[in-house]
Amino acid sequence: MKTILLSISIMLLTSCCGVQPKQTDQLPQIQFEQITTIEYDDCEYLYCRSKLGDIVIEHKGNCKNPIHISKQ
Repeated sequence: MKTILLSISIMLLTSCCGVQPKQTDQLPQIQFEQITTIEYDDCEYLYCRSKLGDIVIEHKGNCKNPIHISKQ
């Protein structure tokens, strides 16, 4: 009986000592090889291609499309 309790105690003590992964608050840095401005339906977009082949298209926010011009 003592052997069973000792075995269970050892298993509980050793199983709770896992190594936690290191957490960082920083996002990975993406290096772009090509950044161009394109225009589509009177909106301007940034077209970016990373060195890994990923493509990002982002609205610039300073376009001529009347639905995007804020009225102050």
